[in-house]
Amino acid sequence: MRKLTVILSVLSLTWASCSKEPVNKPLTPAQMKHQIDSAMAVRTRELEQEGQKDLQSRLKIEVKVKADSIINARLHPAPAKAATPMPPVTTPQKTVVPRIPLHKGAAAINK
Repeated sequence: MRKLTVILSVLSLTWASCSKEPVNKPLTPAQMKHQIDSAMAVRTRELEQEGQKDLQSRLKIEVKVKADSIINARLHPAPAKAATPMPPVTTPQKTVVPRIPLHKGAAAINK
C-alpha cells in the first residue's frame, strides 16, 4: 500500500509538471504593434459610429432652425439700406506732437 501511494504521488507530480501552462513570453515589437493596431481599429470604428449618430441627431435639430430662418428671410425681406458715401480722407499737413513736461527736468529735454 505504501509503494502504491509513493507511485501515485510521483505520477501525479510528473503529470502536473508536464501539463503546466507555458510561461508568457514578452511580446516582440511587431506583435505589440499588431495588438495596438487592432485595438485602435476597433476603437476608431466605435468612435466613427458614435460620431455618425451624434451628427444625425444634431442635423435634425440644427437644419430645422436654419431652414426656418431662411424661410423667414424670404417671406419678410429686410428693407434695403441707403448707400452712405464714405467720408473724405484728409491728411494733416503737419503732425503735431504735444509736449507735456513730466517733471521739472523734462522741460529741458522737450526743448
